[in-house]
Amino acid sequence: MAKIRDNKAVPGRAEGALSGCPFCIAASQAIPEFGTRFRIISGFKVGEEGTVVEWPKDFTPIPNQFPAQLDNEPGQFRMILENELIQILPAPPVPAWAPPLCLQDAADLDLAVVHFCNKSFHDGNWDLDWSAFYEVIRTVWAKRLSDGEGDYQISSPREETCSFTPQAKVRSKRKG
Repeated sequence: MAKIRDNKAVPGRAEGALSGCPFCIAASQAIPEFGTRFRIISGFKVGEEGTVVEWPKDFTPIPNQFPAQLDNEPGQFRMILENELIQILPAPPVPAWAPPLCLQDAADLDLAVVHFCNKSFHDGNWDLDWSAFYEVIRTVWAKRLSDGEGDYQISSPREETCSFTPQAKVRSKRKG
């Protein structure tokens, strides 16, 4: 599966955005304005928050990128919207339908589902790509994700990034 997010039109993204899906909303996010606060909701620094800063005076702005100062980081970063999704803060309430997943797990699952949709939907028709479908299943099993009815444990190493749902600081654990 590709590490870089394919932001082409994915079936269901518009409906997902209307239902409050933070990943669907972020997929169509424009470059935020100077001073805007945001949270990274996918990629290497998931869960980190920061502020949009101005480009250096001698630097030409780059399309789909913006300079940012992340909280708790010494230097500025260049955010690339093709690689990472951001959520503008303050964030809207989490939808009631959202599963009780850690933000990193939700981001990984979103990436697998988007990959499946991109591989399976062509020219307005669905042609199931089994390899991509199995990647969604693998993501659920490998991360031991639950539907909210399973056995949970506190997610201590990444507790601070577990802020996707009201059950934010729990991470699922498969029984057995």
